[in-house]
Amino acid sequence: MDMRDYIAALKKHGELLEIEDEVDWNLEAAAISTMSNRVGGPAVWFKKIKGYPKGYTMLGSPYAGKRHQCWRRMAITLGLDPNVSWNEWGRELAMRYTHPIKPTIVSSGPVKKNKMIGKDVNIFKFPLPYLHNGDGGRYGGTATTQISKDPDSDWVNWGNYRWMAHTKNKLGGDFQVGQHMSDMYYECERRGEPMPFCIAMGGDPAIFIAATMAIPKGYSEVDFVGGMRMEPVELVRAETNNLLVPANAEFIIEGEVRPGERWDEGPFGEFDGYMNTPRRPQPVYRINAITWRDDPIWPFIVEGTRFNDSCSAVSANWGPILAKAARASGMPVWNVINLPEASWAWPVWSTDVPDRGYIGECSDFMWSMTFFVWVDKSSITDPDVDLNDSSEFLEDFVTNVRHDRIYRSRENKPMSNIVAWASIEEKLQGYNANLIYDTSTHPGDEPKQRIKFETVFPADVQEKAIKKWKELGFKEEFKLKKLESMFKV
Repeated sequence: MDMRDYIAALKKHGELLEIEDEVDWNLEAAAISTMSNRVGGPAVWFKKIKGYPKGYTMLGSPYAGKRHQCWRRMAITLGLDPNVSWNEWGRELAMRYTHPIKPTIVSSGPVKKNKMIGKDVNIFKFPLPYLHNGDGGRYGGTATTQISKDPDSDWVNWGNYRWMAHTKNKLGGDFQVGQHMSDMYYECERRGEPMPFCIAMGGDPAIFIAATMAIPKGYSEVDFVGGMRMEPVELVRAETNNLLVPANAEFIIEGEVRPGERWDEGPFGEFDGYMNTPRRPQPVYRINAITWRDDPIWPFIVEGTRFNDSCSAVSANWGPILAKAARASGMPVWNVINLPEASWAWPVWSTDVPDRGYIGECSDFMWSMTFFVWVDKSSITDPDVDLNDSSEFLEDFVTNVRHDRIYRSRENKPMSNIVAWASIEEKLQGYNANLIYDTSTHPGDEPKQRIKFETVFPADVQEKAIKKWKELGFKEEFKLKKLESMFKV
C-alpha cells in the first residue's frame, strides 16, 4: 500500500473529503483540517493549492480517528475492517509487531521520477503548510519520517520528528536528548562528523505507525513496517548518501546535519495543545537533494488540535504494545491506553493487583522505558474500567483516587522540554518528578460494585430493555460492555 492506495481506502470507507476549490497553504488548509478533527470528520484532500501547479496537492489529517475509535484509520492502514473493536485491534497490532520482516532493496521506484540536486534544491517549490498563527515558520514536517543511521552499527532509525523550513535548502528540527535520531546526531557531533539523513513524506501509511511507535533502541522501524504490512518494504538507495528510503514515498529529502551548526527554531504549536515551545537554537538539516513522484501529495498534521493524528497514533498504537510487553513480563495487565485527550501524556493501565508489592513493580516497569521521558503522569485502574471511555475513567479517577495512593518519584527523572506546565528554566534543566495515580483495588480492600447497566440489572431485564430500545427505533444501537482483556488472562 502507498499513499494513493490509502486515499482510495479512506474514500471507500467514507473517511475522505475532497476539496476541488483553491485553498491557501497559509493557515486555511490547517483551519479546515482542524475543524474536521474537532467533529471527528474525515481526512481532507486539498486538490488545488494557491500558488502551486496543478497536480500538487495536500492531505490534511490523514490518520486521525474518531475520539471513541482512535484506531479506526490505523485499522484501514493495515487493511483491517475499520469497525474492529479495541481489543481486536490491539491483538492484531501486537501480533504483527512481534513478527518483523526485513525489507528488500530495489533499483528504483516512483519517488525517483523527479529530482532536484545541489544548487537547484528549493523546498518552497512544494506546498508546505503554515499550521498555527504564531509558528516560527512553515512546518512541512509533521506527518514525516526522518531516517538516520547509528554511526557504530547497522541500526537505522525511522522516527517522526517535526521540522520547519528556514530557507530553500535548510530546515530546522527539534533535537531532544533521548530521541533515537537526536542521540545519533549528538554522537556524530561529538566525533566532529556530519550525520546523513533522509526525510520520507508519504508512502506506505504503515510507516507513520512505526515512526510514532515506542520501538526499542537498536531495532529498525522498517522491519516493523514489514511486520505490520506482512510483507517486506521495498527500499531504494538515496541519491546523495548511502541511506535506504521507501521506494513509493511521495517525497524524499536528503542531506546532512553538520556538527556545531545551529539556527533558531520555533515556536511551534506542539502535540500537548499549547503554543509553548520557545524559539531556541537547534541543529540544521542541510538539503542536498529532493526526489518526488508525479502529482505529489504532501501530507500534514495540525499538531495540538483535538482530536488529531498524533492523538490517534499514540492512543491506538502504544497501548497494545505496552500491554503485550507487561504481560510478557508476567504482569496481570488487561489493557493499556494513552488517553486521547492527553495525547502522549497520560497512559492508563488496567490491571489486577495480586499483592502489595505489585504497584511498585508496575511503576518500575513503566518508568524503565526510555520513551517514558515524554510522560510524567500515569494511572493504574481496575480491569472493569472501560479505558476507551474517558468519562468512565474520569469517574473512577475522581471517586477513587486517594491521597495515600498518589506516588511521586525522585526529582531526577528526565523530562521532555515540551510539557506545558514547566517554565523555560525547568525545561532547560531537563528533570522533574513523575506521578502515578492509583485507583485500583488492593488485596484487603473492600470490593466495589460500579453502577452500570451491566452490573445493576439482571440479564433478563437487560435483554428486555435492549429489545424495547430497538423497537422504539433509536438509530444509535445500545451495546453491552463486556469485561474483556486484550490478552487471555
